[in-house]
Amino acid sequence: MSLSIVALRGSVPQQWALDFKLSIGKYCGFSIDQRAQLQDIWKELSDVSGTNKRSAGIADVVTLGDAWLGPAVARRLVQPIAGADSCRWWRMLPPAMRAAARRNPVTGAVDPAGPVYGAPYRWGCTLVAYRRDRLLRRGGSPVLDWSDLLQPALQGRIAMVDSPRELLAVALRTFDLERLGLGINSSAAQLAAAGVTEQALQERVAALRRQVRLFSGRDHVRALQAGDVWAVVGYSHDLVLLAERSGNVELVAPLSGTQLWADVWAVPAGAQGGHRKAGPSPLLPVWIEFTLSPGRISGQPGLKGGAPSVLLPGDTGLPGLAPAAFEPAASSSGSSSAPSAVPVLASIHEHRKALLAARQAVAERSPLAAAAAALAAVPGLGQLMPASARERVAAAAPDGAGASGQAPPPPPPASSPEEQARRAALYPPVELRHQDMYLPPAPVLRRSAFLEPLDEATAELYRRVLLAATAAAAAPPAAPAGQK
Repeated sequence: MSLSIVALRGSVPQQWALDFKLSIGKYCGFSIDQRAQLQDIWKELSDVSGTNKRSAGIADVVTLGDAWLGPAVARRLVQPIAGADSCRWWRMLPPAMRAAARRNPVTGAVDPAGPVYGAPYRWGCTLVAYRRDRLLRRGGSPVLDWSDLLQPALQGRIAMVDSPRELLAVALRTFDLERLGLGINSSAAQLAAAGVTEQALQERVAALRRQVRLFSGRDHVRALQAGDVWAVVGYSHDLVLLAERSGNVELVAPLSGTQLWADVWAVPAGAQGGHRKAGPSPLLPVWIEFTLSPGRISGQPGLKGGAPSVLLPGDTGLPGLAPAAFEPAASSSGSSSAPSAVPVLASIHEHRKALLAARQAVAERSPLAAAAAALAAVPGLGQLMPASARERVAAAAPDGAGASGQAPPPPPPASSPEEQARRAALYPPVELRHQDMYLPPAPVLRRSAFLEPLDEATAELYRRVLLAATAAAAAPPAAPAGQK
């Protein structure tokens, strides 16, 4: 009895392989090969000849991205995971991951009644990393949501991962999807019914394209490091490493939610590790159970190397379910001033307002703000300072203070610790930190979703929008009236 695995390089810790090999004993065969990219595994899935004994096409289980799972099912390159519904690992998966793993056997689309074709074992998301110091010095505002990428200060100063679907998802999120009752997977008919016309979507995509200087899956991070751009939209495993190496980069999970991705275990259609070299190995359920067990969480789990599936909130993408287990629990005393589990999400606009107020309060208490107020009180000193110093003072000083010589307004009364704790529970910061394992707050993840395969009408709409938006973004701006 043996088990053959082909995994994405870096997605399976070496300690997992050592521990699993030790647990199954010396009488069971075990091999794990790694590929540099998911495209390499995808290309091998159609190779079932057996001439290459290490091919992913005849392995017992392989790594696939959730975006690759649908096409693989439609082309019959993978087979359902037998008995998945009755396994313990399936019951431990968050509902959003269980929903993404069930596919229609013909089309590969997400189907609540379809067989289970994947076992998600790690996940990540799309994030924004930006140079807050440069943006604020040039008169910009902090990036808290996707709509902040459209501010004039960032025109031509954004780099983005080269993915048309991500571009369209970001453009959709600049609309008030929560109010319209839409999501990033809404169909063309649902968009039209909610008032999001093709023209409106085209204009939003064109506006976003004008902000982007570079589309690349390899050089977008380098562009931010080199200072060619001030903000970058990319995947969490790339941007978390960037934030750890660069102390002046701020990492943000936008308020209105983001796009999730997952790496899943899938069984190739040509698996030959079972009885009489047909079907998957009997060790397959043991391996999936082993890798999805909470015991595999060690060290500092988080988005740096892909977060374990158990760290995804249980109600992500499925509104109406119970709050996540790791949200602040309700006080046993019943006091209204203590942090609560937030049964009803506050609106995105209120969340944004609270975060901006918190930033302002921190800025007013900083030593730099005190120095700015002292300098502003000296008549004529602002005009003697260099332009760059005036910009720094104006950016650091609270509203009403700066080189203008006006005294700052009196500080607001300090709120009680209980009130601060309550607001922190209601409005968690969207900046991701090392001490929090770079995990986005639960309210943001609740508004997030996996990208699902498109139906034919929606795919055609997106093609038209992208073509028209590309042409509109490349066209020179129209001359003002009366000029030639």
